Amino acid sequence: MARRILASPTAAWESAFASFVAYPADADGVRRVPSKHVTSDGFALGSWIARQLNAHKKGKLDGERLSRLRDAGAPFGLGWEEAFERFELFPPNPQVCFLFFPVLFFSFLKG
Repeated sequence: MARRILASPTAAWESAFASFVAYPADADGVRRVPSKHVTSDGFALGSWIARQLNAHKKGKLDGERLSRLRDAGAPFGLGWEEAFERFELFPPNPQVCFLFFPVLFFSFLKG
């Protein structure tokens, strides 16, 4: 197994991101990397994306990196603002609100 030799944390992240982008996306454009997935060059891609998702949940992922990961198809939940914008598209209807609110709420918790 070949080891990657990288000059800086930024270079390491860029290399890992390139491996993530190379992973095939599903029909929805989301790259669902299994947690134990290892690339052909021995990089633990599944662990890396799990760390990125965890950093995002803790609010510790840089905004630019978050944006790039989302654009590349990382499986992040909706942010509160985006989920609320989708909610506002529905016409006022108490039944719809009752059914949609749990989706909105749990999207926020995932995101």
